Amino acid sequence: MAMTDRELGPGERAALARERRLRNGRTVIVAAILAVVVLLPAAHGLIDGLSGAPHHAPAWMRSAGASAVIAAVIVGGLMQWREHDEVIRRRAINAFAVTGVIGLVGYPLFGVLGLFGAVAQPDTLWAVAVVGGAAAYLYQHWRDNHER
Repeated sequence: MAMTDRELGPGERAALARERRLRNGRTVIVAAILAVVVLLPAAHGLIDGLSGAPHHAPAWMRSAGASAVIAAVIVGGLMQWREHDEVIRRRAINAFAVTGVIGLVGYPLFGVLGLFGAVAQPDTLWAVAVVGGAAAYLYQHWRDNHER
């Protein structure tokens, strides 16, 4: 017979409370980002449409949207960092290292190649660095799961 009527122990109650807190925190973060990034510009556009005098979004609205996205990335990253174990953290650190090395080595290389017109967009380096970091993370994940 299954014991379904037992009371939860203190560890189980703490784990459930922690999970509930994290879920509520994520909900608040998503709602705040939606409010700043989507609802404020939508309200501004609606008012402009009703008044018949379209204007550009004010500078404070653009700054608030950018700040909200940056804050969400930082807070979300810290929340995820606390939830993961040392294996996933090590993979992330290695991926950040690959991204940094590509950026540090690639920047002077792209500068020299740019003098000769061989590189169309200097910002391409950042895309290459991010793709390199993602590839390093995915390779580690694949290697760890296929070694067995």
